Amino acid sequence: MTVQVSIIGLGEIGTSLGLALRYQKADLKRIGSDLHKYAEENALAKDAVDQVIHPIITATAGADIVLLAIPANQIEETLRLIGPELKPHAAVLDFSPNRVKGAQLAAQYLKEPSHYLGVYPAINASYLDEVGDEHHTAHEDLFKSGSFIIAPDATTDPSVVKLASDLASLVGAYNFFTDPSELDGMVALIDTLPKLLSSTLLGAALAQTGWKEARKMAGKQFAAMTRLDSQPRTPEQLADEILGNRDNTLRLMNDYVFQLKSMRDLIQSGDRQGLVGVFKEGWAGRESWISDYTAGKWRQETQSTFKAPTFGDYLGQMFLGGLAGKKKD
Repeated sequence: MTVQVSIIGLGEIGTSLGLALRYQKADLKRIGSDLHKYAEENALAKDAVDQVIHPIITATAGADIVLLAIPANQIEETLRLIGPELKPHAAVLDFSPNRVKGAQLAAQYLKEPSHYLGVYPAINASYLDEVGDEHHTAHEDLFKSGSFIIAPDATTDPSVVKLASDLASLVGAYNFFTDPSELDGMVALIDTLPKLLSSTLLGAALAQTGWKEARKMAGKQFAAMTRLDSQPRTPEQLADEILGNRDNTLRLMNDYVFQLKSMRDLIQSGDRQGLVGVFKEGWAGRESWISDYTAGKWRQETQSTFKAPTFGDYLGQMFLGGLAGKKKD
């Protein structure tokens, strides 16, 4: 039995998923589709997909598994288009941000919303310092020793949760489980807030009367801090992503403003010891995070052994006895 996997969105995540699955070609067919021709050409050239198909309705109509790796503001239109045409029991795994909103849209547009599941991929530690997150930063081992944070809700079909867990193993990742609202809170902290800080720092700099001269000497530190603002994503996409997770974003912004005010008070009072303490705590915290992330400390706490399955071990069995078996009911 050949399983069709349709990957919608061929940026870093989508292309890397296709690359990681290419050794399962005897058991699956990888269909790709993206709004940008250059991304599709890149995916074909790298052997991340077997075929590119347009439109996305056609690309997903025969799919057993749909992997959505697209910006948050494209999810609603994509689900609206593909929902009526998906084959019975097809699974939809959504790698975009905004988990709660995604589940709401799935309930609105999919015939079987219980077969929709949100997943957040935490990447290989080797690529944490790599600049960019588009098709040119895709890697076959992007998820190796990383994590898939899987966020089912009370209505999610258990077989789809198992599918997401097995997919994680196939691409070399571990898996953790949480609920959609908790995942949204974490994404706001580690993904949305840095983008906001980058944009606000750049906005503050551009508003300064001395920017005309300062821009001549802005170097590595400024470039690194504002790089997120210049990545190939549109302002509309970023705005929709933030508004789709508004409550969590506002809470974290308030926390950040409090930290910033505390720092301002230390500087205003000339409290050198206080400043040094804040910096030491921050540097130590980052060093500990990088060390734990690289070593996979939290994964070792929950899983002492890891053996990558074959496609037949997991996904094949799933569709023979899981999702596919339901078609006989």
